[in-house]
Amino acid sequence: MEVMGLTKSAKTNASFIGDSRLTSILLGVVLAYCISLVVFVFSSLLFTLTPLTEAIMPYITYITTVISIFIGGIYTAGKIGYKGWLNGGICGLIYLIGLFILSLLLNVNVVFGLQLLSRIVLSFLIGAIGGILGINM
Repeated sequence: MEVMGLTKSAKTNASFIGDSRLTSILLGVVLAYCISLVVFVFSSLLFTLTPLTEAIMPYITYITTVISIFIGGIYTAGKIGYKGWLNGGICGLIYLIGLFILSLLLNVNVVFGLQLLSRIVLSFLIGAIGGILGINM
């Protein structure tokens, strides 16, 4: 049976591919969060057990976020196999959206403006670069 130019099996395959893509993106985001969690637990132990000051915490947070999004983009694009820049970028955006939602739930003061916009753009770009590398690995 043909509907809108697609057979039933073609529609089923397209739906499966879409589900598989979404699953791969979400798994990339979960991987990025897991990397962040491990680094943050490790850094909290360092702060507790050593004389390190918490003044370097923003730097650790920023570097961890960049590396996590980058690796999530690599994973996502490697699993999907096409449009690595787009899928990696989407992974970075979803990672940031998750952090944004978590910040709202924890009543953390979120500043709307140029800083948020730059984080959105950077998250997409870092994920996209990871996706480009992931598709070529």
